[in-house]
Amino acid sequence: MFIVESIAKIRRMYHVEKKSIKAITRELKISKNTVRKIIRSDATKFALAKYTKNKPVLGDYLSLLNELLEENTKEPLRRRMTSRKLYEQLQESGYQGSYESVNLVVKNFVELMKPRVSKYLFLYHLNLVSRFNLIGGRKKYV
Repeated sequence: MFIVESIAKIRRMYHVEKKSIKAITRELKISKNTVRKIIRSDATKFALAKYTKNKPVLGDYLSLLNELLEENTKEPLRRRMTSRKLYEQLQESGYQGSYESVNLVVKNFVELMKPRVSKYLFLYHLNLVSRFNLIGGRKKYV
């Protein structure tokens, strides 16, 4: 997404400073097609249009899949169903869609349920361990 200032800068470089499109792309490190689009258009704001793709076949079975996923998280890791097993269970209940759409929902669910560990916490722990080793806890350096 380009803001008004960057669009104005590109147009100024092209029309006032008489720089070529190639020179502008080198200087600003953006695509030639983007520069061309900005120069040719009168728009003051460019944004990518985001859209969500409908899941017409899976739509009726999303609630069932979410219930299965919720139950699945309560199980121990070894007993949890894979996305293939979840797909087969959905097929038994009448689902006729593809495995890929089920797998995509499962991946998104797993990503949301993952615990987030901060890298800063890891670095803080590493710093404490190295201080402990230097003070004399152990003679081994990390």
